[in-house]
Amino acid sequence: MSHSRLLRFTFNYGTHPPQIPLIPIRFFDKEESSTPTFNAILDSGADEITIPLELAEYLGYKITPRTEKINTAGGEMNAFISKGDFCIGRGGREVVYHSVEMCVVDHDIPVLIGIKPLFNDYAISIHAYANKVVLTPKQNKD
Repeated sequence: MSHSRLLRFTFNYGTHPPQIPLIPIRFFDKEESSTPTFNAILDSGADEITIPLELAEYLGYKITPRTEKINTAGGEMNAFISKGDFCIGRGGREVVYHSVEMCVVDHDIPVLIGIKPLFNDYAISIHAYANKVVLTPKQNKD
């Protein structure tokens, strides 16, 4: 995985239920055009970024079936593997990731940001009482 220089971020998220930690994200297709920025769910229970099949197809990502089912909160399901480019952040303060392996599911789900790559690169603090998420690059944690 490669990424641009890591930045420290603080993201505020909504005060209306459900109050879940959200991260601004956008994806790039093969021609480097991007989707609009939208919010993805920060999910420490997910191993990797998970996107719906419809988004992967829209972006033109190569999709390969997984050999094993994945475990989800709703039980086991079939899934696919893909690689893609995306960035987190907004307003010129963004970190770009290239060729990141993603889980693709054939269900209408929100985009989930899992352990790989964000939790590997950042110390992540969720301040639910203040409706914010703080991402501190691991190399700058001290």
